[in-house]
Amino acid sequence: MNKRIMVALVVGVLLVQIVACAGKDDPEETEVSVPVEEIAKTETEEISSANVPSDMEEEEAVSEGELDEPVVFEEADLTCILPEGFREHDVEGLYVHKNYPKDTATIDYLIVDSDEDIMEMTKEEYKEMLEAEFLDRYGDSVEVVINSYEKIRVDGRNGIKVKMEYEFRGTEYEQLIYLVKNGNENHNLSYTQEKDGGWMDEFEKSGDTISFEAR
Repeated sequence: MNKRIMVALVVGVLLVQIVACAGKDDPEETEVSVPVEEIAKTETEEISSANVPSDMEEEEAVSEGELDEPVVFEEADLTCILPEGFREHDVEGLYVHKNYPKDTATIDYLIVDSDEDIMEMTKEEYKEMLEAEFLDRYGDSVEVVINSYEKIRVDGRNGIKVKMEYEFRGTEYEQLIYLVKNGNENHNLSYTQEKDGGWMDEFEKSGDTISFEAR
């Protein structure tokens, strides 16, 4: 699997620490409007069943090896409805709560060009690669605990949904990750919070609104 993908899976945690440190010198809150073409349509939209594409309501996570081949390859961007109060940060693709850095929860969106087939990756391989990436890039031996690992479909595209937790440099983190294949692109959407941060239910609701919009 492309190592750049693995960087995407852990970058949210590092951004939590880097941006939080910078934010301590500038605690003033600012309101930022999110462009339509970005990951979120608006930070104030209410999450409801009306916002969820009907075809997604009918799709269920299935076990490994049971998904069809992807049927959509057109250029498109992943979109979703952010939990209330989240806004775009200065770092491209990063979204933080309006109370950041007091609230360190983050949402990170990254597109990586890759011909690698993410659907061939098993839960064990995923865990091993994440732990190897932490050690290789940061010199930290991190034990990743994967609580759930599901293969999903999003608008005709194959993807993986992962819930996991780990301790990194003295802080325990929980992540909800959606990795979706679209042609030669891997779309990575990562929801990160400190353990028991209180956002996971809202992260799940946001993940349920994921869809693709043509560029």
